[in-house]
Amino acid sequence: MSQSTVWVPNICYEEEGEGFTQGIPFIEIPDDKEMPNCLFFWEMRNYTGDDAQPDEKTAELRSYASMEVLKKNLSPFIFDEVRMALGLKPLQEISDSTQINEEKEKNIETLINNINNTPKNEENHVEEK
Repeated sequence: MSQSTVWVPNICYEEEGEGFTQGIPFIEIPDDKEMPNCLFFWEMRNYTGDDAQPDEKTAELRSYASMEVLKKNLSPFIFDEVRMALGLKPLQEISDSTQINEEKEKNIETLINNINNTPKNEENHVEEK
């Protein structure tokens, strides 16, 4: 990663969970920067030992990696192992369901186009026998 892309991102949240990000945190990326491949966070917890002082905390450094970077740099087998270790489905299962959903979306789109392209005088027309 070049020096110009190393920067400290700000993690942002929408005030309402119903906005563009649906409550998922986001990072605004400046035009001259790239999304970091890995983010580091301090996990802070109240210290609860017998000798705990008021407001005393413990801290453990955590890291979170970009799934896109892992997918690009790992074999499909190892990438699926990582996904499953994180509680996610293997990529092939996701691809299969995505393919099924894409096919459903195409079918729905075709139906909507057929409905929209039906001449007005034929809509809801039922012949009497």
